[in-house]
Amino acid sequence: MEKRRASDGQYTMRPFPLPKVNEFMVSKAFFVSAAKAYMGNQPLLCNRPGSIDLIRALTRPGICAAFLKTLEADVAICGILGTCVSLKSLTTRISYHDFSARTHEPWEQAFDEDALLKCGSLPNLLELRGLQHFSAMPERCTYAKTTSQQQMWESNVRRLEALVRSRVLLPKQRAVLQRVAGVVNPLCEGSSVCAGPSRPTPKHFDALSHATKTPAPRSIFDVGLRKDQTGSSELDNEDVPDKLEAFHLLLLTKGAEVMRWVQDAKAALRGQ
Repeated sequence: MEKRRASDGQYTMRPFPLPKVNEFMVSKAFFVSAAKAYMGNQPLLCNRPGSIDLIRALTRPGICAAFLKTLEADVAICGILGTCVSLKSLTTRISYHDFSARTHEPWEQAFDEDALLKCGSLPNLLELRGLQHFSAMPERCTYAKTTSQQQMWESNVRRLEALVRSRVLLPKQRAVLQRVAGVVNPLCEGSSVCAGPSRPTPKHFDALSHATKTPAPRSIFDVGLRKDQTGSSELDNEDVPDKLEAFHLLLLTKGAEVMRWVQDAKAALRGQ
């Protein structure tokens, strides 16, 4: 390389291209919109072991896990795709290794549903929900020597595809949707940029626990907030936190009660 640089007067050093994500760093709102549009239009191919960085990105907080919609991947990594909350289309490559724990060979005999459910890699797929498209591509089976064996192999992959599709196209469970909607990780590691409210940490819960044990200073919340006085409030004076982060957590968890609390207090002040 050094000799080439010395002998070639046309050689020009160029800086390594900056990450695409740098172009999104205009504002929080622009970052979220641009990242969502960019990842939503990027069908990603995830091979093992050549896509180690991509696999790592799918398991960590970031724009891949948050906004990826289309993916082609091996069955082996499908167990980590539960973090991809926006995933809508999945294509998997099926090899004969994915029919492990089998009672017979997939290129020799047809598999029924019970036999398919015994395949070792199938749980990775059956746990997914909320997809709009799923397909399975049979890889070349070196043990299928004849045309009939090859046809049997492909037929078993089609049966597996139909079984998986009947599960993964079901809507996501309500509990999962609520957890995703209420807790959003930073889009990048070390970043404070989130697509929604910040995730409560153990520090928040410790602060709230301490705050509820400490008498709150007199404020608007001290006026007419006891249950026996208002009859409509679901919170007591003892619930008033004295730390900002604890109050933030209280708003996240009991927003409606806090608003009724404030309204009762203001009504009591107007009546004095």
